[in-house]
Amino acid sequence: MAFNCLLKLKKMKRTSIITLTVLLISCSFAFAGSHQGFVINGTIAGKTVGKVYLTHEYKGVVHTDSAAINNNKFILKGIAPEVLFYTIKLSKSDTDRNANTFLLENKVVTFKAKKDSLRKAHVTGLPDNDIYFNFYNHAWKPVTDSAGKIYHKLDVANHGGKVQLDSATRKKFDDEFAGLNKFDQKVVSAYVEEHKNSVAAAAIILERFINYYEFDPAAKVFKLLPPRVQNSVFGKQIKEAVDIDALTSIGKPAPDFIQPDTTGKMIDLKNLRGKYVLVDFWASWCGP
Repeated sequence: MAFNCLLKLKKMKRTSIITLTVLLISCSFAFAGSHQGFVINGTIAGKTVGKVYLTHEYKGVVHTDSAAINNNKFILKGIAPEVLFYTIKLSKSDTDRNANTFLLENKVVTFKAKKDSLRKAHVTGLPDNDIYFNFYNHAWKPVTDSAGKIYHKLDVANHGGKVQLDSATRKKFDDEFAGLNKFDQKVVSAYVEEHKNSVAAAAIILERFINYYEFDPAAKVFKLLPPRVQNSVFGKQIKEAVDIDALTSIGKPAPDFIQPDTTGKMIDLKNLRGKYVLVDFWASWCGP
């Protein structure tokens, strides 16, 4: 469309000022809408020249892009396949200590940071990212404050883990942690419900519920999310985890599978039904 506008302008030999003005406005809108991806306008104080790297992982593949830094500034452009976590760093080998990770959308973004503290960068122009970090910086803070108080009392009671607690004291702390867990679920669920139209809500469910094996509350709030959020990369991970839990949770029949024993003989789990069976899983790098 923008190219067609240029051709029209070249072919125009005689036209009124009004017609020309209208055409120029139309062309400007065409150019403005021609870029469908993201633009990151960055400034890094203390870094006059060099490179900045933008990385993300999607469908198991890590992608890396880069841009030159000139006079403390850089511009990164691209197309995000969906709302994902992207990371900006000054070196491919940089650890998370000097990198900034945020939820990137296909929008115009402003990134301002200092050379040695990218983690504290000020990122604007990303609504989903704002919702995500508002949860951790504000909404979830009462949970972390409560947890800190309980852990402090526990540390005092057991002298930094050097003293074994009696059963009564242990139960008291168990009850406090159980209450904390309910409070945590309440805070997370309320925030997710309030921001259910944001992909950030799915990311929070994944981090706060799925990663801590809280499948029941995860399944409950997942139903509140609209299809667009449920079908996000985070939503798909939530659904997969919840579905697996529904098949393998306590009280459910063990799914059938066939594996070789230590001699190479294939063992079918269904042939052992009616017997007591111990199934032990461990990592491939684990010594035992």
